[in-house]
Amino acid sequence: MLSSSPRSLRPLLGSLASTAGDVFGIGPLTNSSSDVSLSVLQGWMTECVSDHNCGCLEGSSGEDVTADPELPTRILEISTSPGPLSLRLIEPRGMRGRYAALSHCWGPPDKQPLRTTKATYAQHLAGIAATELPKTFREATRVARAVGLRYLWIDSLCIIQDDRADWTNEAPRMGPLYGKAALVIAASGATDSTQGCFLPRRCPGPELRIPYPGTEESGQEAHVVLQVTLPYTKGSPIFSPLGKRGWVLQEWLLARRLVHYSAAGMTWTCQRVEDMSEAGIHSSRTWVERDMTWDNVIEHFTIRHLTVVADKTMAVQGLADSMRRNRETDAYHHGMWTADMPQQLLWVGNRTTRPKELENVPTWSWASTDGHCLTLSKRRLPWEPKPATLAMEKGGRELVLGCRSKRCALKKWKELTWQVVKEEAPLSDAYAPLSLTNILRAHFSQKMTYLMLDKETRKTVGVAMLDDEKAAGDHVQDCSVAFLMGEVRGERDTQPALTSVSLVLQEVTSSSKGTYKRLGVGLVVDEAWIRGGTEEIFRIY
Repeated sequence: MLSSSPRSLRPLLGSLASTAGDVFGIGPLTNSSSDVSLSVLQGWMTECVSDHNCGCLEGSSGEDVTADPELPTRILEISTSPGPLSLRLIEPRGMRGRYAALSHCWGPPDKQPLRTTKATYAQHLAGIAATELPKTFREATRVARAVGLRYLWIDSLCIIQDDRADWTNEAPRMGPLYGKAALVIAASGATDSTQGCFLPRRCPGPELRIPYPGTEESGQEAHVVLQVTLPYTKGSPIFSPLGKRGWVLQEWLLARRLVHYSAAGMTWTCQRVEDMSEAGIHSSRTWVERDMTWDNVIEHFTIRHLTVVADKTMAVQGLADSMRRNRETDAYHHGMWTADMPQQLLWVGNRTTRPKELENVPTWSWASTDGHCLTLSKRRLPWEPKPATLAMEKGGRELVLGCRSKRCALKKWKELTWQVVKEEAPLSDAYAPLSLTNILRAHFSQKMTYLMLDKETRKTVGVAMLDDEKAAGDHVQDCSVAFLMGEVRGERDTQPALTSVSLVLQEVTSSSKGTYKRLGVGLVVDEAWIRGGTEEIFRIY
């Protein structure tokens, strides 16, 4: 019996069914480097260029790149003359043209790709022989040539890797660069540049041959083939080695056209066509919706890995720039939009840390941590903001927050549950089904490990989730709780609402008085305790 996985239907090659013209589909291909595979890609590309008019994404630079865009600062020119394949690094200086861009994993230090450095720059301007290129680069070049593109952009070769000034200049341009590419080639299945785009194929799923109707009298065999394809979790690029890489978020999301190469075969995506396999099967998007919110950007980005943690905000700068056109009155600072505050300030870290490499990012931003962050946006709960004032100073580095607050202490529990909270605080059983608690438990079941205590009475008033538990230790004696949002319950709800979702702050003793850093997020369930709060101004770095 065939499983419940997706299926493809195709004629059996060589039978009458394959020439009848009423059964479509080619089934799983055996080799991504074959002429048949490349012809499938050529067909996708031709159809998109002629029928789809895929230009820049709405909200990006607004430049119409259905015509030839201006080429990047440096790009690789693919040889067109007969003979061995070769590339040449060029400086276009305002030239226009259609180009491909490679999305790939660099791999561990011992398998780093060929790079352009100050020492090799002149040599690469003269030419790069195919024998010098790692396998992924050679095969990406073949793909680009197959779809008629003369130029190819590869980060390790088009940015001078030991020149910090060049990196600083080119890194902010990478988002638009992928958006303007005629095709983004994703070596999704490769963990480094030695493995290539054309990986060995996984064995196809089981198949069932079905007699093709109307051919019995001819005496010739004719069948159609029903075949199970790979499950989503095995074939989707999002679960591939490249899909786990942080920079890939903007490379894939901003791409007008994108072809993935993996052991599962080729997958095509453009602005008009959702992810389509080489067998012609459309699936729901393997990545994220193109109209995604910034909350989605944070969540999808922080679950991925960055080789250089300091690249945190730079790796989503292209996405921020693409959204800026539709947020003309909004300000963007350190990975946050001011119009989304205060709710976007209430992000929660899942086993996050604050590494030294990110100490230049203010603590109120998710970008100050390394690890997965969840945003508690209105799409999860109906909230009402509590009276508060917000302002940005010192170029967006300092957040000035005015709101109702209260002093507290924190005590770490190894296995904190809401039953513990109820036993430690005078809370009724009605608080058990708190909607926010259920939502957080699904994402961060081991994260709520601190009790919030009234500083004077030591009575438990709620729980806290800290951004860096290792740095906090078992006890934090002097904190401030800034009450920012409250959960709204409907008229028919008989349960009390969660009283407040708050920022947990700590004064920085080495700075001027009134300067604070963020420690995490608190869920306060003692309403009487909140009513005893006072108005305060916090300057948060």
